[in-house]
Amino acid sequence: MRRPAAILATIAALFAAVAAYPTAASAGGDNAAVAINTRDDSSKFAFKFSVRNEAGDVIDNANVAFAYASCERCDSTAIAIQIVLARNGASTVTPTNLAFSLNENCSLCVTYAGAWQIVRGTDGPVRFTGEGRREIEAVEKQIRDLKKQALTPDALDAQLKAYVDQIRGILATALVPRGPGEPENDPAAVTDAADLGAPIAAPAGEYTAGVQDFMGALAAATTPA
Repeated sequence: MRRPAAILATIAALFAAVAAYPTAASAGGDNAAVAINTRDDSSKFAFKFSVRNEAGDVIDNANVAFAYASCERCDSTAIAIQIVLARNGASTVTPTNLAFSLNENCSLCVTYAGAWQIVRGTDGPVRFTGEGRREIEAVEKQIRDLKKQALTPDALDAQLKAYVDQIRGILATALVPRGPGEPENDPAAVTDAADLGAPIAAPAGEYTAGVQDFMGALAAATTPA
């Protein structure tokens, strides 16, 4: 089980090993978007999306968005979205969702971190329909394109919530049983990290957002004390 101290240690590890962590997280079934900006008059944007199929006895995937800024007239944005398709019947269900943003020694800077994790219980192997996969990939593209828009943190958060609502709707209607030998047909994982020449939003302070949802039978699962 991941306890608060372990989560704080994860944040420290993210900060100390930012270049290596996203790759390691993906390999372990976790999802992490990390954006650290220490350059004046610039913007940093990181977006990470993944779908994980879990059939084991322990469901403990982590989804983390971490944004940091220490500069002048700058911003840093991290967005992490993870879908966990978990077989019902697991004995331990302890997924972690964390969004953390920090301004340090900043002048006219803004950080935004948003993390959404959706854990969907299934009765057996599932796959997306072709249309469902295309719909999610269209939403992914719209999220990537947010880096080109001059949105305030509140406006960015509202737009992201609308996109995540679309993903929830797709999950409710576009998952079908996967037969023997059929491919998973999951939307591809997306990693988007960009350095932009000038801040994309008016500096407005620090903002952090994170949401964790359970759908299907796993909605009744409780995290062990």
